[in-house]
Amino acid sequence: MEIEAQYQKFVALVGRQPDYFEGHAVVSDNFVKGLEIVGERHHLNLLRFAAGPDSPSVLFKGKVLHVFMESMGKNYNPYETLKRAALAQYNDGYAMMVCHPGYLDDYLLQHSSLTVPRTQEVAMLTDPQMQEWLERQQIKLIKYSEV
Repeated sequence: MEIEAQYQKFVALVGRQPDYFEGHAVVSDNFVKGLEIVGERHHLNLLRFAAGPDSPSVLFKGKVLHVFMESMGKNYNPYETLKRAALAQYNDGYAMMVCHPGYLDDYLLQHSSLTVPRTQEVAMLTDPQMQEWLERQQIKLIKYSEV
C-alpha cells in the first residue's frame, strides 16, 4: 500500500509516470515483491538492484547499468566519482552514478546518516565547470527514458 501511495503521489505532483521505478535504501524480499506488484500494475520500468544497494550493476530495459554509488564512503568526492563513471566504458550498457542531492534541514540532520554528501552532490551537479568538463570529454548524459 505504501509503494502504491508513493507512486500515486509522484503522478499527482509531476503529472506523469516516473521514467524508472526502484528502491535501494531498504531492501527486503517483501519490499522487492511490492515494487514488482506496483510496477506491473502500472507498466513501469523497474530498475532492479540485484543484490541490494551495493550491487555493482543493475539490469534495466535489457542493458546493464554499472553502479557508482559512493556517497556513504569515507572521503567521498562526487566530482571524482562522476569523472570515473563518465570515463568508464562498457559494451553491455552504461555507467550510472547514483546521487542523493539535497539541502540540510533539522529533520535530515536528526534522522539521516546521509547529510554532508547531499550538499556536496548539489554543488557538483550545479557546477558549470563540471558541465564544461563533460562537454570537453564529449560525454553525453542520458535520461532513464533514453536507455
